[in-house]
Amino acid sequence: MQSDTVPVGAGECKTPDIIQIDYVKNITNKQRKENNMGLDMYAYKVKKEEVAYWRKHNRLHGWFEKEYHKANPNEAGDFNCKDFYLTEEILDRLEKDINSKTLPKTAGFFYGDDSYSYTAEEIKDMKAYDLAFVANAKKILEEGDHIAYSCWW
Repeated sequence: MQSDTVPVGAGECKTPDIIQIDYVKNITNKQRKENNMGLDMYAYKVKKEEVAYWRKHNRLHGWFEKEYHKANPNEAGDFNCKDFYLTEEILDRLEKDINSKTLPKTAGFFYGDDSYSYTAEEIKDMKAYDLAFVANAKKILEEGDHIAYSCWW
């Protein structure tokens, strides 16, 4: 079980060197870097083992950004290349907001189109991927590891 104190704050921003399936299509890290510039988002164990990868899922990013600033009200600057360590309570709120489709609309230069403006099939796949991430993240916490969200834009 995870301790009550969870480290929150800035960390090193580094792209993991593994292949991960994203909710739209299979891509490799090489292909990720060949795509246009944009909002790249990661969730990983503290060991920097990638657990999930999203590409321009701006509503999810906006949700994490708001949660980060609630947990770190004195933290100044952009929410970029900062590790946000997740708790079971945070993941429960995320799961609720994914299921109720209430992730906040979030705009930014690199963020792409609104996450809820994709096709119905893409939104369904994105929701399934997001919920699978939440379930996996909760399992990681139960195993006593920490899990963090980070982005790089």
